Amino acid sequence: MSLHLSTDSDVRLQTHLDEFFARTGLILFLWILCSIPWFLNIDSVLNFFLNDFNPCDDECLNLYQPEKWSEIRWISSGILGFVTIIPLICQQFWSFANPGLTDSERRMLATTLFFTPLILVLVTYFSVTTLIPEIFQVGHEMQIEYGFVAKYDVVTLMSFTTGVIWMEILIISACAVMISSGITGNLDSSNANWWRIRTYGFMSLVILLSFYERTTNGFAMMIIAILIVELISRPWTTKESKYQVVLSQSFDKDGEIIEKLFLCCGCENFSKEDYSNENSILYLPDVCVNARLKDDLYRIISYYSPTHLSIINCKSNEFIETLKSSLPGKIVESINT
Repeated sequence: MSLHLSTDSDVRLQTHLDEFFARTGLILFLWILCSIPWFLNIDSVLNFFLNDFNPCDDECLNLYQPEKWSEIRWISSGILGFVTIIPLICQQFWSFANPGLTDSERRMLATTLFFTPLILVLVTYFSVTTLIPEIFQVGHEMQIEYGFVAKYDVVTLMSFTTGVIWMEILIISACAVMISSGITGNLDSSNANWWRIRTYGFMSLVILLSFYERTTNGFAMMIIAILIVELISRPWTTKESKYQVVLSQSFDKDGEIIEKLFLCCGCENFSKEDYSNENSILYLPDVCVNARLKDDLYRIISYYSPTHLSIINCKSNEFIETLKSSLPGKIVESINT
């Protein structure tokens, strides 16, 4: 369901698409531009990492797939170029999305864009300097115990490293979205599946496309990633809903189902006790003047998509007219008791 907030600009869809493609083109151009210096020095960079990853005291690294080494060089240059422009990506994403968001959504997006890059840098640094070398060292010691002669392919080592870092990027990004949504009040048990479908769906699609050559590995990584994100975001996905929303259902003269949301503002002639037993009435005291409650109302309407909105005892005609313009296709009516 689309919402047209009072702060939204009244422009054509094509204008938004033009802006989106312009910003995307700028990011792609700068991504390529920033990847070039990395590519020119990529051999030194990879040599630095290989020295850290090398688990042997003597020379045990070999290049068995020269054609794959070129692919690794290009991929590594692209990843480093992408990391270089992360601040620009966050700024462009914020500038594009910010005008069309509610206050709580802005807080969620700002939290995600601020903390996700910081956590990614810290986790990636720990993985490259400590975790991955330790994994290689443990595997090397196991081979020595079995009496094997250790010979390792540098392509396999770098492919494993880039795969681990890419998975960390996807998992941390998904966790950041779920956690920031929960912290800002946009996620609870009432809409957890709505967030799961979108967050897990996007993450799963990217994982499957990233490991398309090995479908079985892709499915295994997808399941592991979903389980990790679900476990971390569990405190918010199981959090009790702030509001108990019940839609009143009936039929119109044509037999179409009508779903009504009764909203009680109560800024005029209202006593909460009069409606204490009415579970179908959503009570948001003075929602017409409270920006935070307006945010909650728009979120509820977006998730539950009622066909009718009946506002009880609200003296603000401006608020009612704003709702009518913000909810195209919805019938908004005022009821005074």
